[in-house]
Formats: sequence, C-alpha cells, structure tokens
Amino acid sequence: MPQGMYTIGEVSQICGIAVKTLRYYDEEALVVPDRRDPQNNYRYYSQEQICELVAVRDLRKLGFHIEEIRGVLRHRNAGAYVSALDARLPQIRSQIAGLQEQLRFATAMYERLAGSIGFASPGAGPSYSVTTEYVPECRVVATRYRSPFNARNLFVERMAELQQVRDRYGLRQSGPAMAVFHDHYRKQFTEELGDLEVMMPVARTERERGATRRFGGFVGATTVHVGSYPDLQHAYSAVEGWMAERGLGLAGAAIEQYLIDPLSEERPERYVTRIVLPITPSRTPPAPSAPS
Repeated sequence: MPQGMYTIGEVSQICGIAVKTLRYYDEEALVVPDRRDPQNNYRYYSQEQICELVAVRDLRKLGFHIEEIRGVLRHRNAGAYVSALDARLPQIRSQIAGLQEQLRFATAMYERLAGSIGFASPGAGPSYSVTTEYVPECRVVATRYRSPFNARNLFVERMAELQQVRDRYGLRQSGPAMAVFHDHYRKQFTEELGDLEVMMPVARTERERGATRRFGGFVGATTVHVGSYPDLQHAYSAVEGWMAERGLGLAGAAIEQYLIDPLSEERPERYVTRIVLPITPSRTPPAPSAPS
C-alpha cells in the first residue's frame, strides 16, 4: 500500500461511510480515490480525500443532493458553505413546518380514534345514554347541495370531495367529519336524495379566511350510536323520546359526527357516530318548589 494512503476499508471505518457508498461516490466522480492499483484495482485514498468524504457525509445529513455537494466540493471554502447553507436553511425550515403540520394532524386523528374505540369494543351494548351538550363554536370547511344521502349508502364521494377542498386551501382538520341534514333527518331512512351538508372542523389559520364558516355555539341533545348507518334511526328515536319527556323542541338541523367511519373501520357494526339534535328550551314550566 502506498505510504500515507488509506484502503477503502480503512476509510469506511474512519469516516463512518459504507464501502458500497464509497464505491458509489467513485462511480459518480464525487470523490475519486487518489490512486488505484493497476494489478488488483484496489482503491487508495489520501488524507485530503478523507476531509472531502467527511464533508460529503455532513452535507448529506443536511439533505444536500449529490449535484449540490459537487458544487460545494468544487470550491471547498467557507464561502461555498455559507452560500450552500443560505439556500438550504429555508428548505429545512419548510420541512420542519410540514412535519409539525403532520404531527398535529396525526395527533388529532389519534385522539379521535383512540377516544372512540371504547364505544365500539366487543360487548358494548345497544342502549343509548342521552345528554345535553354545548357544541362550541368552531371554523368548518363545508359543501352543501342536494345529493344521495340515504343511510344505506356511504357519503364517500362527498367526503372525498370535502378532503380535496381542505387540501386545496392547505387547512388542517381538527375534528371528526360531520353531516348536517337540512331536510328532516328521518328522510335519510326513506328517501334517496336530500339537502346534505358535509363539513369538518379546521384549525384557525390565516389560510382558512374565506374558505370556512362558523359552526356551533348551541346546545343539543346527543347520544352515541355504535353500528351501521341504517340503524341510526334507533338512536334518533332514543333522543326524540328523551326530548319529549322533557318538553324540549327541535331547534335546527340534525348533525352526525363520524367518530369511527368507513375510512378507518371496514366493519359497519364497529362504526361510531354521535348524533346531535339542537334543542329549544323546555316548553313546560318548572315544577313549583316545595315549601320550606
């Protein structure tokens, strides 16, 4: 071996770069061995090339492509590094922002699904616990028009269309998708077409201006249904009976929140849907208090 030179195996250990990668750099003329033995074709590297390879390793960690690295090596000085990093830093910041957006989206999806799995666990009964709940105001992206809305069918096309609108504006979904039945909600069990609005809550950002509207800010009677969509009529019956017992009237269109839907569960018996019926105050005067 020539004096002061290093074999490819030694360079691999010194630089922490796989032998296969060193051969690739040679083939791409990125870092070519200083010498090659004509008899056995062994590669030998100089100390200068070890410096180059360490530089390549660090630039690769920073996400530079081969051609970008070639430009830095061509003028390997502090100025070349500053120029390359000046172009790379905005790209890294953009990637970080994208990853943070993915993290928020994944976290919201995880919390929604993890919080709903308990409803669909084996042995979960068909009984309905009805309560009143304040639906807080939020921003939603939505589409509304007459379309197929029978409970026998899935609103796959409508939901896919809504996701495209969400992505077109770069919005981040912050809660489960919903449907608002502007025709009476009972019609979804008997009729094929209806005035259907599908929506999803999104995070407040500058991008959502003009693409969203306000939703919520009312009190509703609500329960959770586990099972197929045609069986939702039983959940509606339970809420209607609960409201009738308390003298409560319907104050708006019914809302269905799809906590676990066909996008995340293939078994209809495991779908989890929250229904919300906006309510008016009781029409029955309160019972007189007992004398003290």
